[in-house]
Amino acid sequence: DEFYNGNARVLINPPGFEEYDDLNRYEYNVDTAMQLLAEAGYSGQPFRLLYNQTFPDAQQVMPLIQGDLQAAGVTVELVPTDNEGFLAQYNSGEGHDGFIAVGGSEGLSPDRSRQYFNPDDPKVESGYTNPEIFELWAAGRSTSDAAERDEIYHDLARILNEDVPQINLYSPDLVMVASDRLGGGFDIHLNERETFMDVETWTLE
Repeated sequence: DEFYNGNARVLINPPGFEEYDDLNRYEYNVDTAMQLLAEAGYSGQPFRLLYNQTFPDAQQVMPLIQGDLQAAGVTVELVPTDNEGFLAQYNSGEGHDGFIAVGGSEGLSPDRSRQYFNPDDPKVESGYTNPEIFELWAAGRSTSDAAERDEIYHDLARILNEDVPQINLYSPDLVMVASDRLGGGFDIHLNERETFMDVETWTLE
């Protein structure tokens, strides 16, 4: 809210999922956070947080994330990199204790989030291993019945919300503005990183 002025949505699961009433919203509570950290044995050791500083708004948002964590007693060291450096550290698993990544078109469907979990290599992204989530994703893909699919994704949402294999922070509203003189291969994409896709085919009337 401080940065986006209400033009973003706080998440409790990946953005493509409905926010079902029975899910834990994990309301912001510094005292609870400090208690959980103490129970987990955290004693103030530095937590290195990797991020790609070329992502939109990263330079403004990351200090806010750092501040929220430090308010709960976590000693956060920001590790800004360019795209190449981010991928190198992400793939090696070195130089950081956690990372912040930006999604693409996850908000279109719960199915879009499956790419961040890998049954063959649980080290991918979250390191989370739970065969049930892949069974549910497969079941959701296999039915054309909207009510049945919603029930399946509701079950999946409960698991992800309870186990929290990754923390989804927020989803900003995407506002696209374009001239009506653009034509040819020009199109509006829901993933802002695809904004200039096929730019060589655009025309200007």
